[in-house]
Amino acid sequence: MDTTHPDPAGSADLAEFIEALGQLRVWVGAPSYRTLAKRVGPVLRPPRAVAASTIADVFRAGRRRLDLDLVVAILRALGLAEAEVEQWRRACLRAHAGPKPGGPAGSARQLPADLATFTGRTAALQQLLDAAMAPAGDGLTPMVVVSAIEGMAGVGKTRLAVHAAHALLRAGHYGEAQLFANMRGFDADQPPVDPATVLAEFLRALGVPTSRIPRDRDERAAMFRDRLHGKRALILLDNVADEDQIRDLIPASPSCLVLVTSRRSLLGLDGANFVQLDVFTSGETRALLERIVGDTRLKGESAAVAEIGEACGGLPLAVALAGSRLRARPTAQLADFVGQLRSDKLDALEQSNRSPRLVFDLSYDGLSARLQSVFRLLSLHPGRDFTADSAAALAGTSVLEARSALEDLADENLLQVKPQGRYEMHDLLHAYAAKKAEEDCSEHSRDEAVRRVLAWYVTQTDAAAQTINPTRYAIPVPDRETLGYTAAFASSAEAIAWFEMELASIQAAVETAAKFGIRYPQWRIPAVTSIYFGTVENWEPSIRLLRPAMDAARAVRDPSAQAWISGRLGGAEYRLGMVDEAGAHLETALEMFRAVGDRDGENATMVSLIWFHMEAGQPELGHERGREALVRLRQTGDRNAESKVLNNMAVCLHALNRPEEALECLITALPIIEGTNDPYGLAMANRNIGYTTLVLRRFEDAERWLRRAAEVYRANGDHFRHAECLHGIASALNGMGNVQAAEELVKASSAVFRGLGRDEAARFRARLDASPLRYRPAARESEVLGAG
Repeated sequence: MDTTHPDPAGSADLAEFIEALGQLRVWVGAPSYRTLAKRVGPVLRPPRAVAASTIADVFRAGRRRLDLDLVVAILRALGLAEAEVEQWRRACLRAHAGPKPGGPAGSARQLPADLATFTGRTAALQQLLDAAMAPAGDGLTPMVVVSAIEGMAGVGKTRLAVHAAHALLRAGHYGEAQLFANMRGFDADQPPVDPATVLAEFLRALGVPTSRIPRDRDERAAMFRDRLHGKRALILLDNVADEDQIRDLIPASPSCLVLVTSRRSLLGLDGANFVQLDVFTSGETRALLERIVGDTRLKGESAAVAEIGEACGGLPLAVALAGSRLRARPTAQLADFVGQLRSDKLDALEQSNRSPRLVFDLSYDGLSARLQSVFRLLSLHPGRDFTADSAAALAGTSVLEARSALEDLADENLLQVKPQGRYEMHDLLHAYAAKKAEEDCSEHSRDEAVRRVLAWYVTQTDAAAQTINPTRYAIPVPDRETLGYTAAFASSAEAIAWFEMELASIQAAVETAAKFGIRYPQWRIPAVTSIYFGTVENWEPSIRLLRPAMDAARAVRDPSAQAWISGRLGGAEYRLGMVDEAGAHLETALEMFRAVGDRDGENATMVSLIWFHMEAGQPELGHERGREALVRLRQTGDRNAESKVLNNMAVCLHALNRPEEALECLITALPIIEGTNDPYGLAMANRNIGYTTLVLRRFEDAERWLRRAAEVYRANGDHFRHAECLHGIASALNGMGNVQAAEELVKASSAVFRGLGRDEAARFRARLDASPLRYRPAARESEVLGAG
């Protein structure tokens, strides 16, 4: 037996150090994260309680940094001598100085953790590794390598794919990016994941900001292929419904590997390597039990081990649950455990000799009443993955109590721990939990749990939207609808990140509200979430949520809600060119707000209507409505709406070839915007004033305003606006006679798009060609006029 623990000295970066740390944990006997948490707390300085999820996060691939004190405490908890701890500490410091994973807009290191207890599947694993490392294609036409792992639910497809992926990384393959998506192809309650949604998530992980991800699925797929061209990347697509669901998620570059798991045969994947998984052999069953329980405890118990395997039907998920139950009860005799299996065997094997129900029952029956309750209620959670916060609302407990319960369930293998403090339940266990909830929970208790979690989502979405855009109109949430929940976000970026992480659950929350007939969240959550969608300019999903939300608002006969949703629908529709629908919704919103006497709603709708008329080719009407709005706004003192009306009026005046009046509007709005503490809004104001002074041939003023805007866009990574302002500055320099400086600046501006994907850069260049700020040294003034 090898007595030398893994050596961290060769870790070139943080990813390799974390891999070595995980190997060390396995080498010392694979203590659970909960066990480590109990050991780590007392050796920290000062001593304190540590959550198991905090420990699990240290071992998560893709971390950008580690808490050195926590790493040292973990090393001591793993039993290393001080000299060895110091060796690892220095290696950790070196790893932090090495290359960092992930991109600026996300992390392309998304693989789930590899289980220390993985065992068996030798032939299948070797088939996957051989295919991944073999030359792609026929030598003449290189192709991306695709391996599809097929088999029944619970047979271990995902674990094999994850283990193979980590084995390839350890061997030095596919190190540039690893992407993971659960496609949810066989979810009983929710449809399979839309590949367009996955493409957006992958693009964010590859460094594309949300605002620059195309709306069209084909364009997203093209950008995805472009971003991965030539990269040594691994894409793991789990739980796939069919071939069509993933065609756009397969890159074209032969440098990439795609691993796919599915319960169906995916013969339509041309050229794929197929791996068919069956249940465990008796030897594999025993090997897994030994990894979980320990070989000493199983010695001389071959008959009992065989009967456990038979009761589990050889299903790896069930075997793991049985092993976890035995490990959690170190004094229990195998004979007693087998006796329990025999007593329930007829019920368990009633439908199939592969049914995991027997072991599920044993695991469930062994839980405390508190854990049983949480386990059952988790089947009612709107989204399939969740945090301790949303689980606390569902269970009606504190977040601390919920986190402790989730960690206990994870220790029992009844939950899977995911990155970023999230948890997920296997779909077989989810179906089992739902059945137990139906059997053991009253209808009233189920309804109350759903009401709590929906109130939590109402509160969270409202706070996040308010943080993203504090000046955006919204109806206050009545206290009775919050059930006492509160929420706060530190920044707009944090709120946007929360929406991105929770979006699937938010959409599921709306569906859950409809299923349980709870009206308020049905319209409130979509209305507030549309503010997020507007911020990231993603209009289609916003419209899909808002349309049924309108039906819910009508059902409760709430005219304010109907007006608000009409306005949000109209705002999204005119941005998609749906002029007739948008006009009707905006006019309806205006009438309804006036009818209920909601001045704020009326003002917000007027702002949208001015821009709508501009988009509809009616700038004169837009300007006229803006003048009417200003009279009302100055009477009521709504300065925020006044600045927006003035800006939109300026756009209309440009279209009417009245730039002097447009500049007057913009200069009037400027001090109002300066008082809002909105740097991006101020940058747009500077850009618009710079453009207008350029049209008026006030070149020195134009240069000054545009340089202010360009600096903000550069700092915020807005590549298009940055390059657009540089072109505007060049036009101003050219107008002042400094042609050489102007041309040099235009050449330098091309560097702004450097490093972007080809499709993305081409799209930005096309937008720049259409921009009124595009540098055109020989252009006539009439060719420069356009909307700001």
